Amino acid sequence: MYRQLEAFGDEVKGQKYHTDRREFFRYAAKELQLRPGDLSKEFAKLARGPGKLNFDEYVLYRLFDAPDMSLADKQRFLSGSWMWKIAGQVNDMSWQTVTEDKFLSYAVLAQLGFAKPETLAVVDEGSRCYGDTQVLRSAADLGDFLARCDAYPIFAKPNHALGSFGALLITGFEAGRLSLEGAAPLDLEEGLRELTKGGAFLLQRVVKNHPAIQALSPHLATIRLTNFIGSDGLVTPSALIKLTANGSIADNYWRDGNMMADIDLASGKIRRAVRGKGV
Repeated sequence: MYRQLEAFGDEVKGQKYHTDRREFFRYAAKELQLRPGDLSKEFAKLARGPGKLNFDEYVLYRLFDAPDMSLADKQRFLSGSWMWKIAGQVNDMSWQTVTEDKFLSYAVLAQLGFAKPETLAVVDEGSRCYGDTQVLRSAADLGDFLARCDAYPIFAKPNHALGSFGALLITGFEAGRLSLEGAAPLDLEEGLRELTKGGAFLLQRVVKNHPAIQALSPHLATIRLTNFIGSDGLVTPSALIKLTANGSIADNYWRDGNMMADIDLASGKIRRAVRGKGV
């Protein structure tokens, strides 16, 4: 898992998370009438505080543009560098095999009666068995499946990956070429290489939003909960909703235009929404 996380970190770095500080301060001064000196002092306090935020995270969470939040409120934000350190302390890490393997995770969820996406087929050139699910081992298998499929668009994602990196939305198949939303078409051999470069790939029926959310978020939006289970039962200290922008096939915040909003647990209302990973 840790090799996978290192690879995930490399991909994140490639998504232009790095903030140009001069550009940021020009933007803050011109568009928001904020003084760079004040922002620098505030960031220094957050960097030295319990959350140990770095500058990219200060911008990512848009803490510079949160006039209703006190310094104490902003100091409750944690740097992403804490995530796996905390996860390793509070979780039974023997579960990681299930949680990091999507196909296996879905099998466990189904056995326990939970809803899950419908996997139409698995693309895998290896020898792994996937029970009753159709397995596509070659370009010919993939082409035959896509030619007969009546479930377009198809959401395709790596079985082992994080943050929607590598995900594709296949909108059609004609004349030996895969049509993709937001990306150039691929011929069958290219498509197979793209789908198997990280191991097995899942081809799934698209899950749609509730009509009340569809106008805000064209592709699937999700609510994310932080849950702790202890001697007093289940405790959920925070929740947020992640919303897709037009042209974005998944709700992860690194994708251009996507939104993330804090949810009040008592009422279910959105309190604060932010958009975009840069200025």
